[in-house]
Amino acid sequence: MAKSTPNPFSMSDGDIGKIVKMIKDAQPRGQTIQVGCRYCGGRRRITQHSAINFKPAEIKALLVSIEKNTKQNAARKKKTLQEKAEPYIRSGLGEAFALAIVRGVDDGQVLDLWESTWWRQYPEDDVLIVSVLEGEHSEDDARTINEFRGEHPELALACINKHVTVNWATMLLDSGFEEHPDAVRDILDGGEPHIVARIRRMKVDKKAMPPGLGEKIKPQQEQKKEADKDAERKFMANMKAEDWAELFRTHLKGGGSDNTINRNKIRRIYDNHWISIRATKKEIYEWAKLFGIGGRTKMLKDDPEELKKNVQSKATDIRSFVRNRMS
Repeated sequence: MAKSTPNPFSMSDGDIGKIVKMIKDAQPRGQTIQVGCRYCGGRRRITQHSAINFKPAEIKALLVSIEKNTKQNAARKKKTLQEKAEPYIRSGLGEAFALAIVRGVDDGQVLDLWESTWWRQYPEDDVLIVSVLEGEHSEDDARTINEFRGEHPELALACINKHVTVNWATMLLDSGFEEHPDAVRDILDGGEPHIVARIRRMKVDKKAMPPGLGEKIKPQQEQKKEADKDAERKFMANMKAEDWAELFRTHLKGGGSDNTINRNKIRRIYDNHWISIRATKKEIYEWAKLFGIGGRTKMLKDDPEELKKNVQSKATDIRSFVRNRMS
């Protein structure tokens, strides 16, 4: 039996049905014209209808064609960008950085970031690094955000997403809020800086204080995820020895032993969103070995994607362990 063609753009049959209805509803109801009568010589008014009846299958076929062309155009564009980026990659520049340049991002900003060292604690697809590679922030602004990102992750994400300016954030911190993360969160929730400072009996410089935001910043889902991840990273950097011992005993049984090197590997996979999009087969195998995943050699040879899924599954278990310890 032939397989049915999947719906384009992850649409349901109901979605396609709605499009058909919208097309029908958008068609003219009819056009009234005057015609002569060949019998009496008079004129009469008639209404012409020229409705076009589209069937769901026809709309689906059209959308499939559009989706196919869109993917082909995207693939051609990606190939072209890769070819243009190749000289920079061969010269030693990271792929994400080279692609940013050929996409038109200011090469000075991209190279400033590449030549600096502060960003190397993050993967290239970290939200802060991406903000520079997409031309949203300068390297200087990103470096400034990074300086307070650890203690003030919500404020950093508000800057990254341009809910507040970097200048506003630094003014707030410099006026006396730097040592008060909870107070900063109150400001992001819409509180006026001078009122929050007075209630909390903080020593601040009122003249240097920026104006309040006037309303609460509603964090996007991705913002919350990044804030959660920053909190997890900070927790792991100071995780107690007994927690590490429990983690290795329950989730890495048959894998690596509890030592500084392996702890750093666990932290690294956290920073790489568990499995980096650039992870090599060798890296995936090493993580599988650390996690004690059985049959890893055969999976690496026969089905590397399956091995990657096993590693990701184990990493998710470890993340749950860390979150439980945090709570």
